[in-house]
Amino acid sequence: MCCEEDRMGAQIGSKRDSSAARAPVENPRGFGQSGGAPGWGEDRSGLHVSDARLENAETLWHWRNDSEVRRISSSPDPIPWGEHLMWFRKKLGSPDDIILIGWKGDDPFGVVRFEREAGEAIVSISVSALHRGKGWGSWILAKGIREMQFRWAGTPAVAFVWKRNEVSVRLFAGEGFVPSANESDPMERFVLAPGVRS
Repeated sequence: MCCEEDRMGAQIGSKRDSSAARAPVENPRGFGQSGGAPGWGEDRSGLHVSDARLENAETLWHWRNDSEVRRISSSPDPIPWGEHLMWFRKKLGSPDDIILIGWKGDDPFGVVRFEREAGEAIVSISVSALHRGKGWGSWILAKGIREMQFRWAGTPAVAFVWKRNEVSVRLFAGEGFVPSANESDPMERFVLAPGVRS
């Protein structure tokens, strides 16, 4: 669940949105081209975040099907474009989902997603292969948590991470998430209590 994009959804509104439903063309950089980057939370490094829009669907699809992401995913098979688009449309229209895109200028670099389920906000995060190792995953996670806590006050954030995924284990621990004590489970459950700021 964590550090990947598992299931899929969104909401269609404008004429421009309809173009996103066409089958994507492959990108030599390995990622889909995104629309503009209207956002908030910009800091002096030029990083900022925005709510996902339908035109971001292809970018997230390429990120989800990245070989490294699939390797650590609970669903390692590639996701077909049509299935992803259906999922993305559903999620964008859901009051129980928050999808935030991280940007460096006009270049998208990652996504953090929250799915509200049984009184908890399940966290997923992914950073594009081009931008891993820069510390931007921690930045977008912290921004996302603050936004989630603003929108869903009192909701604890929960992340499920394969214990073998040491990068993600360090990421969530570094942002104040506390791991469960179940040593026999290969997937660690991390919890960030309500009101705790990362």
